[in-house]
Amino acid sequence: MRRYEDLGNSRFIIHKGQTDILYDSRHRIIKTRASDGAVLELLQERRPDGSYANLFLRVNRNEPVIFER
Repeated sequence: MRRYEDLGNSRFIIHKGQTDILYDSRHRIIKTRASDGAVLELLQERRPDGSYANLFLRVNRNEPVIFER
């Protein structure tokens, strides 16, 4: 189920299951919980064409995180 929360000043949050997406005029932050309990946060900046560019990924967990290709 999707729920909207208006924060004022053109900011709002969409809550959907384990995921929250915060929007403002230039950014969105996607925050979700992975199956192992880690919290993942992705910060994106809106481009002039309306697409989003990834700026920063943060992983919160109790153990070191290893990224592989």
